[in-house]
Amino acid sequence: MTPRQVASSAVKEAGRTAADASRDWFFLVMTGLGLTLSGAEFVGGVLLAIGGGAIAAHFRHGSLTSRERQAWWITILVAAFAGILAGQAAPSIAPGWPPQAIMGAAGFASRFLVKIALRTLGILEDRSDRLADRIADRILPDKDDK
Repeated sequence: MTPRQVASSAVKEAGRTAADASRDWFFLVMTGLGLTLSGAEFVGGVLLAIGGGAIAAHFRHGSLTSRERQAWWITILVAAFAGILAGQAAPSIAPGWPPQAIMGAAGFASRFLVKIALRTLGILEDRSDRLADRIADRILPDKDDK
């Protein structure tokens, strides 16, 4: 076999490997997200992140309020998203740690971010009428003010 044939054979094999990998939708999603983890590491990390968010959501003792019950699904989604972002940043944040640990910690912390965001939105909702009136008064002053 000549060197040219060897090179051609290597290129064809690399093309076949890339084609096989590109048929897997999970590989394409992970590549699109910029993740370098294996599929099992990624799924494990996201499940740990969701579990961390769920554990953090149940820290409060007693019955849940209606707002907290609504926040449950938001917490799950945000925990998964935070886990994915942490998985991308794990090699930079803590190079010696397993990425699943970073993803789980991000999911745990996401519950507290959800609570802060919901509380802030509740405050904005309560004050929205006064805020809208003030904005309207500044933009459209009364005729008596001139």
